[in-house]
Amino acid sequence: MKSRGSFLTLISLILGLQQSNAYASPDICAQNHFVKDTRIKESEKEIEIELKNNPNDVACLLKLASLYLRDSRVADGFDLLAKAYKLEPSVVKRSKLAKILDLALRVSQLKELAQKNRDPKLWRELGDTYFDMGIFTEAANAYEESLKISRDDTDTMILLALCYGNQNLIKKSISLFQEVLKRDIYNFYANYYYGKLLKNEIGDKKEGLAHLMLADYILKYEHPKFKTKEERSFISKDLAYELSQK
Repeated sequence: MKSRGSFLTLISLILGLQQSNAYASPDICAQNHFVKDTRIKESEKEIEIELKNNPNDVACLLKLASLYLRDSRVADGFDLLAKAYKLEPSVVKRSKLAKILDLALRVSQLKELAQKNRDPKLWRELGDTYFDMGIFTEAANAYEESLKISRDDTDTMILLALCYGNQNLIKKSISLFQEVLKRDIYNFYANYYYGKLLKNEIGDKKEGLAHLMLADYILKYEHPKFKTKEERSFISKDLAYELSQK
């Protein structure tokens, strides 16, 4: 009986030590802990420090992911959400971010494959995914990576120029359009978007209309390819409108 008592005492001691050493996520990582917009940056730093010490804390990964998303750091948020899912799938599926889980996993996996294989097509696909969501900063980053590998891809250059334009980086956008047109003066998309940029953003109506008129000629006689009939219809109507506003 004495040995049995000693054994139970030992077990109790071990359990007590485990409980005292158990890690608990800080309050800031709780799902119901609200962070004001004015404290997002500060809270991000707090949780980043916490994750350096406890990198597999799923609660903190999810909280930081949500803050990154609110802070327009979409790619970083998706990466953290994907990491949290690998650690605790059931927890993530019950979280507030569960609705965007499939998208986050797809984007993060695509990014991982692109980095691993140095594949410009995968970087382009990642950029297209962000572009279609209107997340132009992340789309631009992906297109830039694609062009580092495949520098002569004018289609990707045009998409990157559009991203720059949507971020109000007008000079960078103009420079890319000009580079495309040096290589292919009859590129429909380059003439169309560059003409609109010059006419409506820069105020150079003469040069802008010249490129729009060339785009109109290409549309009528060169029959450029479009992704869909709807895209062709929209651009045709918009081009006609731009040319009518002289």
